[in-house]
Order: sequence, then structure tokens, then C-alpha cells
Amino acid sequence: MDIKTKLKERLLEIPVSYNAFREKYRLASDLNVKPEEIEQLLNELCKRDILKEKIEYICPTCRESTVLYSQLIEMMTIEDNCFECEECGDLVNSIKDKTGYVFYSVNNRQDLINW
Repeated sequence: MDIKTKLKERLLEIPVSYNAFREKYRLASDLNVKPEEIEQLLNELCKRDILKEKIEYICPTCRESTVLYSQLIEMMTIEDNCFECEECGDLVNSIKDKTGYVFYSVNNRQDLINW
């Protein structure tokens, strides 16, 4: 079975009524492939609005982690790619303060089935 089919099956395991997120490195591990091998497929699914992407950030001051939709970051940015930490109020840089964890949820199940 090819990587695309395995990835599709893994993402479709999420029940319709359940809004679960799959982490990129965990998906790669579950499929027994390198993250780079599925990254292009995940990006394609996000561009087609089949998946929603969330990225984890960590505040450099209080070390509190925040997971936000990519689209929400643009709306929350107040200056120089930064948004305010909800815990301490200091600025979190959306470029420098990424933890590396990226999460995905199914946005359009029928399109994923047809993909």
C-alpha cells in the first residue's frame, strides 16, 4: 500500500462526530515513514482545505505552549510576526517560537475520501 493511501486511511479513522487532531510526527511514526515523506501530502491536503493545520508555539518567557490554527495566527499578530501570550501577556514570535509540532484535523471528510 502506498503512503498516500495509508495516510488517507489513518486520517479517516477519526470518527465523524469527533474533532481529533493528528500530530505530523506521530502520523509518520504510525505509517512507518519519515515525516518528510508525508509533509508534502499534508500540505496539499491543507491547501485544498481538506485538512486544518494547527501549529504549537511556546512562550519564551513563561514557557506556556499554545496551539493555534495557521489562519488564526494572521489575525492575532500584533507586531513583527508576534502575538500575545494568553498566560503572561508577553510576545510570542510566530516564526521563532514554534515547537516543531504540527497538528491536523479533517475539515472536509468527503473530499478526503475522494482524494
